[in-house]
Amino acid sequence: MMHIDMQSITALEVFTQESHPNIIKSRGQCKEGFSLFGLFDRTKSQPGRTRLRDWMSRPFYDRDAIVQRQDGVSFVVNIGNRDVVDLVATHMRVVHSMPNLLLRIKRVVAIHVDWHRLYKSLVAAHAILDILAGFVEAPEKDVHERECLRHMLDQCDMSAVREVAAVLENAIDFKVSMAEGMIYLRDGFNAGLDSLRDVYDSLDSVLTETAHAILLSTPLLSRVSVEYVSQIGYLAAVDDADSGPELLPPSDFEPIFAQDGRQYFKHAAVRALDDRVGDIHSTILDTQKVLLRGIEDSVLDLEPDLQRVGSALADVDALLALGTVAAEMDFVRPDISEQPIIAIKQGRHPLQELTVDIFVPNDTFVSEASTVGIITGPNGSGKSVYAKQVGVLVYLAHIGSWLPCEKAIIGLTDKILTRIDSVESVTTPSSSFALDLTQMNRMLATHTQRSLCLVDEFGKGTAPIDGIALLATIITKFVATKTRAFFVLHFTEVLDALLLGQETLDALSVFRMETVFDPATNPTAKRILHTPIYKLGVGMCEDSKGMACAKEAGVPDEVLERSYHIKECLQSRSLLRPLTVDGATVFSTKQRRLVKAFLDLDLEEAQPDLTSFFAAMQSMQ
Repeated sequence: MMHIDMQSITALEVFTQESHPNIIKSRGQCKEGFSLFGLFDRTKSQPGRTRLRDWMSRPFYDRDAIVQRQDGVSFVVNIGNRDVVDLVATHMRVVHSMPNLLLRIKRVVAIHVDWHRLYKSLVAAHAILDILAGFVEAPEKDVHERECLRHMLDQCDMSAVREVAAVLENAIDFKVSMAEGMIYLRDGFNAGLDSLRDVYDSLDSVLTETAHAILLSTPLLSRVSVEYVSQIGYLAAVDDADSGPELLPPSDFEPIFAQDGRQYFKHAAVRALDDRVGDIHSTILDTQKVLLRGIEDSVLDLEPDLQRVGSALADVDALLALGTVAAEMDFVRPDISEQPIIAIKQGRHPLQELTVDIFVPNDTFVSEASTVGIITGPNGSGKSVYAKQVGVLVYLAHIGSWLPCEKAIIGLTDKILTRIDSVESVTTPSSSFALDLTQMNRMLATHTQRSLCLVDEFGKGTAPIDGIALLATIITKFVATKTRAFFVLHFTEVLDALLLGQETLDALSVFRMETVFDPATNPTAKRILHTPIYKLGVGMCEDSKGMACAKEAGVPDEVLERSYHIKECLQSRSLLRPLTVDGATVFSTKQRRLVKAFLDLDLEEAQPDLTSFFAAMQSMQ
C-alpha cells in the first residue's frame, strides 16, 4: 500500500469531518464535508460506501492492482455498458451489509427486519451476479473489463446465494412479519407449528363452549366467561353480584383472586383446558424459536460464501461510484508507470473546479532529470492549489481512479508527504514553527526516490535568515536524493547559487504563477496591481504583490498609502515621510531630529561617529 499519513490526508482534503453544532453537548453527529470522499461517494449501499472509504484510506502501491481497478472503472464509464450499469445500480440500492446481518444472526439478536434485509440482499445479489456473469461471457465486450469482473465473480458461490434465499423464502412470511413486527414462519413450513396455530385460531370458540358448559352445570349463574391469565392458566370469571356461595358451590368453584368487580375461579372445565390447551401462544413462540435456530444454522453453515458475496457486491458498488464521477466530470484514464515520473497535461483540481465558474488547468512534468520544482508567485495566485492539485492527482491515480486532465502518466509512488497545514491546539504545547519542523523532520526521515513531497511556505514562522537557511538545505538534500518534490515559496532569495550551489540550482525547475497588469492602477505612482490568471509559467516571480492582496482583503486606504510609502523607501533606501493625522505631523521636531541622526549613522564603519546621535538623545530628555 502507498503510505499517506493523516496530515497529508487532511491537507489534500481526502476526508473532511464537519461537526454538528450540538457536538459539544454530546448531541449531534459529524458528517462528511467538502472532500474527495464526499465527491466520489456516489455509492448505492452502505457496504459500498464503507468499501469506498477503505479504498481511499489505503491507496495501492502495485501497478497490476491499480490497472485492474482502472479496468473496473472503464466498465462503468464505457457508454456501451450503460444499460448493464444502470440495471446493476438499481439492484444495488437494496443491498445491506452482509457482515453486520450475519453477525446479528450469530449472536441470536436478529429481528424480522434483519431477516428481511438479508433476503432482499440475497435476491439483489443473485440478480447482480447473474447480470455480471452474462457480461463476462459476452465475447464482444472489452476483454480487460470482462477479466476485472471475472476476478470478482470467481470469489462468489451463486449456489450458496440461491440456497439461502430459497430457505428464507420458504420459511419466513415477510409480509406478515413486517405487519406484525415480529418473525412469522410461513404456514405450511412445519406441520407441528401449523397444528398449534390451528388450535390457537379456534381458541375463541373453545373458550365460549367451555363457558357455556359451566353455565349449564350452574343454572343459577346469569353470566360467566373463560379467560386466560399468564402463569395461572384458564379461569372462570364471574361478576361480583353472581359470586355468592349460595350460587357458586365451593366444591366446584375454587376462588383465585378478585379484580375490577369480578371474581376469578378455577373450575373442572377450565382445568381441562389447562391440560389440553395450556399456554398455546407461548408454545407457538417456543416452537417457532426452535425452528428459527435451525434456519440460523443453515444460514451460518454458508457464512464464508455469503461473506465473499457481500465483499464482491461492495467492490462493485465502489467501482460504480468511481466510474460515475469519472464519466460526469470528464476524467481520463492515466497510464501507470514503473518509472518515477509525473506527466500531467491540463490537470485540474477536482474540488477546486467545483467552486469557481472557470477553472484554469495546468501542466505538470517531473522526470528523473529534474525531480524538484519551485513554485513562486504573488499571494493569491494559486500556488498552493497547484501543489495540492499535483498531490491529489497522484493520490487518485493510486486508488485506481481516473483523473481530471487531458492525459497523464503517473509513476508509482510509495509515499505522499506534505508540509502544508499546521494544526495548532491548546493540547499541543508547540509553536506553529515547531509543528512545521516536526512535519518536515518526518518527511526528511522517511522519503525515498519514489515519494512525492509537497512543501508550502516552509520557514515563514521564524526569522527570515533561519527560514531561508533551513529551506536551502532541504532543497539541496531533495535534489541530491532525486526525490520528487514541489516547494511553494516567497523566499526567492533561496534561489541563489551561493546558497544552493550551481549544480543544485541547475537541477531545479522554477515556475511562477502568472499575473497580468491591471490597467485600472496608476503606474506613475508605482502602485501597479496585477490580476492573477492562475496559469503556471516558467521562471521566477520576485514580487509577492502583498499590497494588492491587502487591497483585495479590504485593508483601509490610509494603511495601504502608508505601506506603499514605507515599501518604496525601503527599496530606495530613502527617508520616510513623517506620519500625519488630519494633516498634522505626528512626530515632534526633536523626534524627527533623533530619527535623522540615527539614519545618518554609517554603521558599516568600524567606529561610527555617534556624537550627533547622542546629542539628539540628550535633547529628548
